[in-house]
Amino acid sequence: MTKIAPRVLWSNAGNLLDYLFEQCAPQCDLAEDAAWLFGPLTADGDVNPLRMPIRQATPRAASLPNPFSARRVCCVRYEIPGEMQLCGRCPLLLTMSEAEIALQNGLR
Repeated sequence: MTKIAPRVLWSNAGNLLDYLFEQCAPQCDLAEDAAWLFGPLTADGDVNPLRMPIRQATPRAASLPNPFSARRVCCVRYEIPGEMQLCGRCPLLLTMSEAEIALQNGLR
């Protein structure tokens, strides 16, 4: 069994929740719920592990959207045996050249 950091698992959960909030946004106003869920602290006052799972960043490659919605923590998808493709919100994409982005796009 492979060990994976809890931070990665929390990030994956936050990424999924962020996606669900995006999909539901046209039907209802979830801004208050999102602020509570992704806020800096939990209801108990602890640091929230779901805090800001996605950040808006400026990519190095012009072929990526600017701003680019990137995970705060890499999901390590590329570590899965046989998987060479990064996820669509991978923070590693922010540092890649146009040639490296083209290679990733060729894997899709």
